[in-house]
Amino acid sequence: MKKINFCLFISTTILFNSCALYTPSAVNTPLFTEKGQVAASFYGATGTNFQVAYSATNNFAILANRFVYKISDQDYNWGPETSPPLPKNDLYLTGGAQMNEIGFGYFKNSNKVVKNPYYKGIFEIFGGYGFGNSTIVTSYSLQNTSSINDRINLKHNFATNKLFLQPSFGIKHKIIEMAFTPRITNIFYGNPTSNIPDSLLVANELKNINGKFYTYFEPTFTARLGYGNIKLQCQVSKSMIIGNNNFDKFNTGASFNAGMIFIFGSKQDKK
Repeated sequence: MKKINFCLFISTTILFNSCALYTPSAVNTPLFTEKGQVAASFYGATGTNFQVAYSATNNFAILANRFVYKISDQDYNWGPETSPPLPKNDLYLTGGAQMNEIGFGYFKNSNKVVKNPYYKGIFEIFGGYGFGNSTIVTSYSLQNTSSINDRINLKHNFATNKLFLQPSFGIKHKIIEMAFTPRITNIFYGNPTSNIPDSLLVANELKNINGKFYTYFEPTFTARLGYGNIKLQCQVSKSMIIGNNNFDKFNTGASFNAGMIFIFGSKQDKK
């Protein structure tokens, strides 16, 4: 029993330090220029992001995002090799998050910013709300000398809510687009459902983290390349917690995403 408890402690400690509880979604930066435009985009790499946005007027727009993130670690084997061998301990560690977001915002474009008729300077600012969950899972098996497998599954799941504010400063051309977005994100964890022992949660500083706001500053750079309404895009982001530095180890930190964006409904491109 002591051996099992020790291995459970080791497995959960590794899991909590290898799987981030918070992973930021990609920033939805449509860079609209006029009424009636629709932007649909996809990002992959650090999770999977599906994004859509619509400019309802010449200055106001709405957006919606879907983000799914999963991570798994290799099996870990513990215990010194002996003859005969000790029982084998296999640990399979996973974690993940899923988030749905909706936001509303304002945008403004001008040729005067860059003083070039082929480029437009664009400012946009969106605020919004997200809801989903963050999960930590470990599956622990102990195989004895008679080849009988006993598996113990541990899971810790938080309902997760999000508030975000994201101003963007961009430059747009038919071929290339760039934007800088210093996003502020507030994450709120609800009451968890868990079968992980309290002693392990306390040891890994995850006890009683619910019911609090965790604020992140997330400067993000977006670049797009293509012709007309279809472009390849990539995005680099750095996520830094504001205050509460002890919780920063559960943050992925930097992230990179790449994908495509499609823009429909531009009247100026039809001229």
